[in-house]
Amino acid sequence: MVLGHKADDFPEAERASHEVLSLPIHPELRQGDQDKVIKAIKDFYETSER
Repeated sequence: MVLGHKADDFPEAERASHEVLSLPIHPELRQGDQDKVIKAIKDFYETSER
């Protein structure tokens, strides 16, 4: 239980959390941080294709 809620209290939010990818996008995002995000996405897809 988190903040007094059970896992099934918000089924649409739960469903969306398994389908949606949120990327950090803001003007202050440094190039090094952008590179880390890009690498993480590439690594994920490279390992999941096997």
